[in-house]
Amino acid sequence: MRKIILTLSLLLSVVAVLSAQKYDVRLNLQPGLKVPVRYQQVTDQEVSFQGQIMKSKIIQKNEVVFSVVAKNQDNLIIEAVINLIETSAETPQGNMKFSSADEKETPENKALKQMAKKVVRAEITPYFQLVGEVTPVTEGLTKEEAQLVYNAFSSIFKGLYPTSPVAQGDTWAADMSEGVKGESTLTSASPQSFIVDSKILLDTEFQGVKLSGKGTMNYEIHAPTGVPIYGLTTLPASGSTVANGVPVNITMNMTSTFEFIQ
Repeated sequence: MRKIILTLSLLLSVVAVLSAQKYDVRLNLQPGLKVPVRYQQVTDQEVSFQGQIMKSKIIQKNEVVFSVVAKNQDNLIIEAVINLIETSAETPQGNMKFSSADEKETPENKALKQMAKKVVRAEITPYFQLVGEVTPVTEGLTKEEAQLVYNAFSSIFKGLYPTSPVAQGDTWAADMSEGVKGESTLTSASPQSFIVDSKILLDTEFQGVKLSGKGTMNYEIHAPTGVPIYGLTTLPASGSTVANGVPVNITMNMTSTFEFIQ
């Protein structure tokens, strides 16, 4: 009986140690490795006023690549480029599509073309936090333009990594983007991947309309390298405003995904 009790005590101790194991979820990349990622966001929107309802769908697509060119102790020096930026819309007035890949430049795609195919360099922590200034690599690119390129590129990865080791079941706060905060939990950990579930809270103002909503995010990170493999976010939101004395209500459902391009 004593041996059984000792064995059970030892087993419980081992289980307790394993369950409390901390994981450092971080980028662990060596110079030369390239990470291509595809991002898409689909927004279904309804605008209602005076008994009328206008429906539209907006689809945004980005394809980005970053590579590690050097290391500064734990930090990574990366070069990043947006290979494709594309926006399409289905509205009552008709369908439209603007892309950085369009052959001809137009007023609608000019801003997209200015950001695409421009290489920038930045130092980041292993948790994808910017250190210092963004440096333009492409000739003729200003520092201000380089910062805009980096902001658009890095928005995909913002808030994915906890800044300190976490155990399975631990929860941490994360700033996903401007006006979007998350509460993330490490729900699964293995030698190959980390699975994270997040509760998303939106509280922002867009074109004079205050928008709020609650959603979810689920994503997977490759454990050995820290590379994001896949993510899915669903975020319903609503808001209201007054235009020329007329109350206007807005509802939208946003679904976004990112995936490592094989």
